[in-house]
Amino acid sequence: MLLLARIEFTKLKRCNVYIVGIVTLLFSTLISVFQQMSLNEPIPHYGFYNLVNDTIWYNMCLFLPVTMIFLGGYMINREYTEDTLKNMFIVPVTYQTLICGKLIALAIMTMLYCGYSALVTILISATLFPEGLSLISSILEAGKIIIVGLCIYIAIMPVICWCCGRKNRFMAAAVLGFLYGFFGIPIAGHGLQDFYPITAGLTIIHYNGSTNATSSYNLGIAIAALLLMILFSSLILYFQSRTTNKE
Repeated sequence: MLLLARIEFTKLKRCNVYIVGIVTLLFSTLISVFQQMSLNEPIPHYGFYNLVNDTIWYNMCLFLPVTMIFLGGYMINREYTEDTLKNMFIVPVTYQTLICGKLIALAIMTMLYCGYSALVTILISATLFPEGLSLISSILEAGKIIIVGLCIYIAIMPVICWCCGRKNRFMAAAVLGFLYGFFGIPIAGHGLQDFYPITAGLTIIHYNGSTNATSSYNLGIAIAALLLMILFSSLILYFQSRTTNKE
């Protein structure tokens, strides 16, 4: 599976589709900056921690779910459009192994994208909002961005697995991913972030938004929600593999 994941990186490098994530995740930080600068009464002492919190928020509700679903769906859709899926099974490579290899590659990409998002946030903060920025805070907050990113990846795994079942599903799945993330805004706003997989990562890092107010979190529920997504993904792959084998 690791070899298959390595092959996926080679394929993505050839078609340059990885640029999509570089552009979209850049907007998470840029929107945070523009929002702060456009306020009639800017948030006082807006600094590094505020920028990180805003970046995490926009990664979660707008950009990361749709980006990773699009890329994941695109990776498997190429097997359909280039008619290489049946040849892969002759090697032999099982359907589950093929998809798991792509999921591993996508998980690594998620960490890389989130690391890139953290780097952009640190650089912009050093330039415009240096308050609270230090080497230790940079490492810790970068870790939070990556952790939330991995939680979002787990949350969208069932959608990615679903779009792997048929040709050209990835565009519809990307729209679904956008709605999936967007609905996290009102859900988290009403204190239900523990139950919603996309927002479960906020509970794990004890996200406090752009204020110093604390929220009530239930770590057990958040972890259970993410584990449920892994179970759903496994079931989807199982049933889709049976269908593929029959075809």
